[in-house]
Amino acid sequence: MLFRYWQDSHLGGGLPSPDCIDPLAFPTAALPFLVLEEYERDTRRFRTRLTGTAYRDAVGYESTNRRTDETPGGHAAAERLHWIVEASQPYWYQGPFSFSARPWTAFSVLSLPFGRIDEPVSRVLCVFDFQPG
Repeated sequence: MLFRYWQDSHLGGGLPSPDCIDPLAFPTAALPFLVLEEYERDTRRFRTRLTGTAYRDAVGYESTNRRTDETPGGHAAAERLHWIVEASQPYWYQGPFSFSARPWTAFSVLSLPFGRIDEPVSRVLCVFDFQPG
């Protein structure tokens, strides 16, 4: 559903604008699993702007307003986010859940880029799914 939302948000080609990010239009069940990342172009780093409650509970810490590379597992996440910035394309990842002591064995994430003409990618909306062990 979120991928379809992202596709439908393209106006005249290119990436959807960050102004299109409207949580009221998202499936309610997805909201607790969302993470919104902001790309800080001057530092080439990402800052987490919003974390859903299910994501926070799954990883065991609050990451809102923290730089992504300063959180457990954040260096690998930042590498994937940098790929999204360079490619201006969505990214699907599935892999082992090794950055928290929580009872999960794997996770998957769909990451969707948003940007403007003068800032190709400025936000990345991520929706997570955690697989129990």
